[in-house]
Amino acid sequence: MKLIYKDLFDKVITAEQAMKLDRYTVQYAYNGKIKIEEELDKGKMQRLIYYRYDDEAHQTILDRAHKGCFFAIRETQYFGDYRLEKDFDYDSKGIFFGYSNALYDPDNNLVGSEVLDKNEAPDYSCTQKYYFDKNMTTDPDEYLFRCEYNIGGGLNDIYYLANDRCEQDAEYFSDSPACVEKLMGRTGISKALMDYYISPNVTPIEPLRKYRAGA
Repeated sequence: MKLIYKDLFDKVITAEQAMKLDRYTVQYAYNGKIKIEEELDKGKMQRLIYYRYDDEAHQTILDRAHKGCFFAIRETQYFGDYRLEKDFDYDSKGIFFGYSNALYDPDNNLVGSEVLDKNEAPDYSCTQKYYFDKNMTTDPDEYLFRCEYNIGGGLNDIYYLANDRCEQDAEYFSDSPACVEKLMGRTGISKALMDYYISPNVTPIEPLRKYRAGA
């Protein structure tokens, strides 16, 4: 078994560094695969994530691994070289209350995240999407722009962080034709990809794959 410590930004840190933080995660890897992830705050378990790789029943996993905190069973799907992590979320009493999805690109960048109720209806106000371009940022792990949406699924704002701006100095874009055209000119992305970011839906991902392939 191998222990992997991460900070709130998903960066790998040492155990000594983790002990100096209030909040961090610990991943338990077996034979090269993450099996369990613990989210801690001041040493107290806040959430436990169990990675499901086979057809083991959810109730069996809950009976064995649930520890009286928020709990998620994570399943992974692949769309070509994109990875979708789907969490089945349970409360501290083991009652299922919804889903959360996170989509990652081939470089392991978080492209989009969303929260859905137990009927799989999304709460768009919790959805966020990120666009990365390592040629336009000094840090390849930093996104170039981020999108947020309102509860009805409309785009609230696009936060543009070119030239390594911090969040407070972000330039804001709306989904007006003038703003869309300006942002496409700045980034060089296609209309199809821009439409993906204006939409609140994290999947389907075909526009992402085509753009990455240069189509």
